[in-house]
Amino acid sequence: MISARRAEGDELARVATLRTEARDAARQMRGGAWLDEREAGSAIAVVGLIGSAVMGYALVECADAEANLVEIYTTPAARDVGVGHAVIVASAAIAVASGCARLVSHALPGDRATKNFFETHSMVARQIVVGRELTDAQRR
Repeated sequence: MISARRAEGDELARVATLRTEARDAARQMRGGAWLDEREAGSAIAVVGLIGSAVMGYALVECADAEANLVEIYTTPAARDVGVGHAVIVASAAIAVASGCARLVSHALPGDRATKNFFETHSMVARQIVVGRELTDAQRR
């Protein structure tokens, strides 16, 4: 049975393990290195489950009227079976309960699978954020 809910107790250790897995995978993609700089902050951890096994997660930060999926990840073995969908639904419910009117997230450049996943959940690109690293001389 596939389900998703707010993480509890020992599940947070599994979320930490999955975060490392997600970051390792993201580093292989264009633009993925910047994810190492992001912190979870006060995000709420949501877990996606197959039975009682944590197979995915999202970190949801609610601020003002916007809930940001700071991170969302499903293990490769659990993709295309509904775990990610369950995580989005649970994240949206948490957002609504927190008074948010909008759910937002991000996808790395060229990550068509993530973009398609978000679009199946009516999450479409509203803007493109661009950037570059600055040298020490440029920061002074």
